[in-house]
Amino acid sequence: MNKDIDRNLILKVILIILVGLGAFWLFAGGLFFNFDRGGDLASVSIPSGDKILGNNDANGEVGYGNRNAMVAARFTMPAESGQANKIWVYIDNAEAGSQYALAVYSDDNNQPGTLLTQAGNGTIGATGWHSADLNLPLTAGTAYWLVYNTNASLPGNSVQRITQGGGYSAWQFYQFGSWPEQFGTANGFSENSPAILLIYTPEGTTTVIDEPITIPEPEPEDEVIDEPPPSTVVKILGFDQVGTKTGYGSRNAVVAARFTMPAESGQAESVSVYIDNPETNTSFGVGIYSDSKGSPGTILAKSYVQPITNAGWHTAPIDLSLQPGTTYWLAYNTDASSPSNNVVRYSAGSKDQTKWRYYWFGLGHWPNKFGKIDGVSSEVPSIYLSYRTAGTVVVPLEEKIIDEPVSVGSPRHAVLGVNLEGNDDWQRANMFVDVVKQTRGFWYAQSFTAEGWPVGDFEMHAISSANCVVATTGGCESTAGSRNPDISGAYSLSFRGQAKVVASGAAVNDLAYNSSTGITTAKVVIPAGGTDLILYFKETGGRAITDIKLIRPGYAANTTQTFTDEFLSAIEPFQILRLMDYLNTNWSLFANTSERLAKFGPTMEWSERTPKTKPTQEGPAGASIEYMVELANTANKDLWLNIPHIASEDYLRGLANYLKNNLEPERKVYLEFSNEVWNFAVFAQPKMVLDQALAYIASGQLPLLNNPESNDYYYTRRFTLKRAVDTSLIFREIFGNSAMMTRIRPVFADQVGNPEQMSNALMWLNRFYANPPSYYLYGLAGAPYYVSSSGGTIDQIIAGISERINARMGGEISHPGELRLAYYYTLAQAYGLENLSYEGGLDLQYIKDQKLADLATVIAVSYDQRMEEVTAGYLRQWYACGGDGFMYFNLTSVFNEHGQWGLTDDILRDYQSPSAMNPKMKGARKVVAEDARTFECARFGTGFYAQTADGVLGDGTGLTGTYYQDAEFGTVAVTRVDPVINFVWANFLTGNPYPDKSAYGAVKYFSARWRGQVLPKFSGTYTFGIDAETDDTANLTVGGQALGRGGQVVMEAGTKYDIEITYKPNATGGRARLWWELPGKQVKAMIPESQLYPL
Repeated sequence: MNKDIDRNLILKVILIILVGLGAFWLFAGGLFFNFDRGGDLASVSIPSGDKILGNNDANGEVGYGNRNAMVAARFTMPAESGQANKIWVYIDNAEAGSQYALAVYSDDNNQPGTLLTQAGNGTIGATGWHSADLNLPLTAGTAYWLVYNTNASLPGNSVQRITQGGGYSAWQFYQFGSWPEQFGTANGFSENSPAILLIYTPEGTTTVIDEPITIPEPEPEDEVIDEPPPSTVVKILGFDQVGTKTGYGSRNAVVAARFTMPAESGQAESVSVYIDNPETNTSFGVGIYSDSKGSPGTILAKSYVQPITNAGWHTAPIDLSLQPGTTYWLAYNTDASSPSNNVVRYSAGSKDQTKWRYYWFGLGHWPNKFGKIDGVSSEVPSIYLSYRTAGTVVVPLEEKIIDEPVSVGSPRHAVLGVNLEGNDDWQRANMFVDVVKQTRGFWYAQSFTAEGWPVGDFEMHAISSANCVVATTGGCESTAGSRNPDISGAYSLSFRGQAKVVASGAAVNDLAYNSSTGITTAKVVIPAGGTDLILYFKETGGRAITDIKLIRPGYAANTTQTFTDEFLSAIEPFQILRLMDYLNTNWSLFANTSERLAKFGPTMEWSERTPKTKPTQEGPAGASIEYMVELANTANKDLWLNIPHIASEDYLRGLANYLKNNLEPERKVYLEFSNEVWNFAVFAQPKMVLDQALAYIASGQLPLLNNPESNDYYYTRRFTLKRAVDTSLIFREIFGNSAMMTRIRPVFADQVGNPEQMSNALMWLNRFYANPPSYYLYGLAGAPYYVSSSGGTIDQIIAGISERINARMGGEISHPGELRLAYYYTLAQAYGLENLSYEGGLDLQYIKDQKLADLATVIAVSYDQRMEEVTAGYLRQWYACGGDGFMYFNLTSVFNEHGQWGLTDDILRDYQSPSAMNPKMKGARKVVAEDARTFECARFGTGFYAQTADGVLGDGTGLTGTYYQDAEFGTVAVTRVDPVINFVWANFLTGNPYPDKSAYGAVKYFSARWRGQVLPKFSGTYTFGIDAETDDTANLTVGGQALGRGGQVVMEAGTKYDIEITYKPNATGGRARLWWELPGKQVKAMIPESQLYPL
């Protein structure tokens, strides 16, 4: 201590040496100080008499990965109660301007439980202690969890200090910005403790605030010189020299070289490889394998495929935490057509340093296990990875941080829809208050009344809620970890007539017949844990039993409410309801030709629909459209209707008139012809549509489906478009021109994996009809499901899901991947249509069917809390990369042998306990509530960079695109506004940015110019780029600076800058995708619509 301190002051000082924590705490004149050894000397002050609960040691190791993660530490109160007033956390590698949040959760069997209080968000300054006020009573001997979260842009920034041993902590990935009511299942636990603490006043203590006294800092034994944080340190692992010899045979072969990390950790950022004898229009990929007894073992990380441009170094981004002293195998693969092309250079290496195996080059496909070795070499290839050493600080480009979003205009919200389940006794939607409407008919009745009520004894299969994931002849063998919904409770039964009622799966109590009204009533009680309900009606005397009602628990026996509260709550976030399963589009008896002809004839008339008066709405013809109109009017929803493939003109006119007369005028209607008429392998209706198409061709009617001649797949799609046009014209006649494409929205849906067939049908429509496609159609629709690129563990599957999202949606700007969304967006923009999805969501059936993971693991993925952010990130990418309305498949669903499709498996649980809501449902609801202007079309993965919630949010609508009929910007073909620049032109698509009525196929030459302004979100240095094919011509100018294909521009937040892109594709098509890197983000993102302004 300073020798000049007054001796009287020393009497006030109580020195407490906390040996176990290795820090010195000092009471002095009512102030409480923490002197940290070896670093920060910031003080934490409290009033006299207050105490701490937590870990005050800021000398531990530097943590990692706090961004978008709730990190909780458990501490137990001593034998005294108190009142907490402040919470502190020590933040290292502070990212200036990023935000932090603090909260306290209860303890639930040694895990974080319920949210008790949350402190306000704060802005992070320098490395050191940061605090927030709170007010929370603390109970003696009770455990509490202190929790920290941050929105830092990198996982190594704004991290906590960690004390090894002697503590207990848990963490869960959770998007920064809010706190869940229930912490949920933790992603991991540790016996280490972060530096975080509460300040509390013990119960009965009177707080005394003395005059502040300054305590000088202790003189260190050795002089400590404060230095700025270290600059970014990037090192390499591998061989970064150009080899002396040219290799051979790299195509369709995984070539891996062994290298060992030094005694330090790191974070891999990219892998570079020197490629010789390059072949144009080919690609390469890199991966990293573990070491297994001196050979490559399991895949740890892999890149997306990258284009090969010339002889030289090629780099692909990759993400992997590297451990000190650990051996890794860096791998390379390519799709060259000749073994002498795209080869790696080599030099002399060490014994058995390189090994390879033959493996077909696919789009990001690598063997999970390296497997057999086809060759060994003691030469080393020119391949290395770049990594950032652990603990170094990424120094961002100079930028101006805006603490709060500055909106220009109003927030935008994504239009998210959802598919409803079929109305069956096993469905999970709990749609109707009256269970009878979902029952599986009345079995074994002698006959039926004209209305459909049973005559004589019968049985009624009311509820079948059990998951049957492994079916056997005797029932279900296993549920594989899936959860059955709670259907227990007292149901109110009533019917007109007299019968004895017994139940399977329940007790029938208080059965009574009222002779004056002719009504029988009873209570049907399903016990806890019950999964099924069958009611047997006996001793009816052969009389009809009518007006049967089975009202769910919680509703009055005489209620007139149609839809349950939990169902209305579940659909609340979704604007559009797609009714494909509800109308039983795929499996109706009308999909069977022989049954159809025998019963009803060749077409379906409006009178043959399922009426609202039908006792049970379950059946081969689907449920009543009238109920859905009632639902749309009740819940303010739009309807997406699937027109039966055999619908007659009478059916279409009857439907149009009913909707016009009964649906509220504010409600919109989407019209889709049947469902997946391309899917011959699964459904019956494609074959019937093909038969209809061939019969139409044979009749010689116009327009000719076989001009030009093609194959059955093209004929089916052309006929589908013809039926869509017929439907559109009938609705135009009945609703009027003003309602078309505003209230009435016909849609052409097709397979997302075959855009060339959709393109062919659109060219046919454009050529043979008088008006352009946009006169008849509102939008195009595909089904961009996402799967996982890998099986194995839950972690591996979830990591693989992110990779597939990047490939399909296009968020991996470094290389376009599959670009399913870009194909459809390109077509939609060319024809002036919206880009929709008729279905989409998580599809793990492939994982299970290919036996890449066991069923229990596949099911566990759906329950994993990380799926909230995966689902949200997936949807954000859809909208940011150029998608419009999205119909998730499904709202609810059971678990079966293929896994689970729905956003949730139990809407009653979600309604009663929102904190226990299925993570996928949470993610979908989150996206609807967010401002869509914050969404990013950017690489999705660690940190979930599909959203930037701060900065200046614009109200732009895109850039003005001018398209020319030649390659030299001569004759203008069309001018339009393109929301985002995310285009792929190819011969199999159209190769054409505008419709051409003269012929099929691509326009051989065209050129394009986009102009407007760009509004930066932050101040700082931006990197701009135009992603194009290597032989395309693309030039970018921003703020008057000519950047070629890309470059850097210093910009001021909120100031608009002129932007222009000129583009000419190669002879066979091209690609144009406009991206930027926000200051300090170091991730490419497509420039969003809101930040682009047309001329």
